[in-house]
Amino acid sequence: ASSHRGLADVPLHGKLSAQYKTTFAYPTIKDRCPIILCKIIDHLYRERINIGTEFGTEAQESLKNIIEQLSKLRYEMQTNKPISKLSDGGENCNVWNAYLDKAQENGEGVTWYSATWMWVECYMYRRILSSFLDTQQLQKFDFFRHQKEEGFRESLASMSELGSWLQDQLEGAQQHSSTQMETNFKTLIRISLWGNKCDLSISAGSKQSATGNIVEQLHQLETKILADSSHRAWECVQAGGCNQILDVVMDNAGFELFTDLCLADYLVTSNLVKKVRFRLKNQPWFVSDTNPHDFHWCLDTLSNNETDNTLKNLGTRWKNYVDSECWEV
Repeated sequence: ASSHRGLADVPLHGKLSAQYKTTFAYPTIKDRCPIILCKIIDHLYRERINIGTEFGTEAQESLKNIIEQLSKLRYEMQTNKPISKLSDGGENCNVWNAYLDKAQENGEGVTWYSATWMWVECYMYRRILSSFLDTQQLQKFDFFRHQKEEGFRESLASMSELGSWLQDQLEGAQQHSSTQMETNFKTLIRISLWGNKCDLSISAGSKQSATGNIVEQLHQLETKILADSSHRAWECVQAGGCNQILDVVMDNAGFELFTDLCLADYLVTSNLVKKVRFRLKNQPWFVSDTNPHDFHWCLDTLSNNETDNTLKNLGTRWKNYVDSECWEV
């Protein structure tokens, strides 16, 4: 993240950081990140009994230390303390520490407000994980899971409407003309784009869910698109041939995950690709980013839905894709 055209108080080509109050970096470190930390602390405290029941008494006891570490992290952020090295022994611990060493060697800022904003925000999530890695029972605990699952459930009505539309497009998809396939592809790309409105990190963890019929909303949202390379993406998909593997780098769980699965389904059903490979996060990340548990929980929840046949059928269909390795995580 850097300034390429010059911002009011950022040197040309300067790295964005929270020291520049007119940039998005400033409210991110000043407000959003501390709020996200507060919500984790509050959730852990309120759910301590339930966590103890699920993971054991030692896990409940270890929450005291975790909350203490997260409170310390919030204090360091708000008082612009130097970024500290990780010492949890996690698989990428050395990578984070090497980056910090290099920044210091290069004379770059290494405090919360002076270090490169994107790295600092990512570091916060890795540091949160560090407090859980220090325990035996909670190393795999997803401290954002309740928020993601709540957003998913509150978006079910919109998912059902989108699912009904998708099922109509899937009928005879292999016989669709190239023009119709391109139209559906671009529509699904836009649906995935606007699914991103449910990003929980932007809202600092506040509730975000989909409402209404996203397909019907596309027309009014069209003017808000700043750049559109969907035609180039379509050309790449066409040029790759039907035996290609297409990789999807996943963003948010919940409604956006559902929109991405709709796109993946159309790609394989229309025989545009042979296989879709989903790239997920390997830890709780930016509140609502999709990890393997979120992916499989989504398919299980949809396939077990006894009140909506559309969602139940799609969930079952998508689980079959995973079982047959047509979809891979």
